[in-house]
Amino acid sequence: MNRARIIVKDMIIIMAAMIAGLGMQETLLHFFKGISMIEMPWYIPLSVVLAAFSCAFPSAFINDMDHLTKKQVNGRIFLHFVCLMLVVTICGYIFGWYSTGLEYAVILAVFLIIYISVWLISWWLGKRDEESINQALKGIQDKE
Repeated sequence: MNRARIIVKDMIIIMAAMIAGLGMQETLLHFFKGISMIEMPWYIPLSVVLAAFSCAFPSAFINDMDHLTKKQVNGRIFLHFVCLMLVVTICGYIFGWYSTGLEYAVILAVFLIIYISVWLISWWLGKRDEESINQALKGIQDKE
């Protein structure tokens, strides 16, 4: 998969997960505390797009890990995780996603859920693409 496609795919997954995370956060706060934490200033949708791009862009550069040892792969994944957590922390600070330690902890928990979800969805989509390519190659071989 080329890098542009990886970035766009990951951006879409990340944006959907961020919106779902915000929705779950608001729903829980509404039903358990009767409050609303998120005010929707005009820039929130743009902040989600910017954060999604900022998180998807580095992802396009860690996908080529076939030639690495398991230790190197784990190191890259950990470094990727830390870098993206810093991106989310900085975006959250700039765009006012959190103002207290508890709100920051919630943002980090949602980030962790999104991070794991994006890895699982990307793995599943890659597996599905791989299977369809293998079936197409089998079809070509059978015709020969």
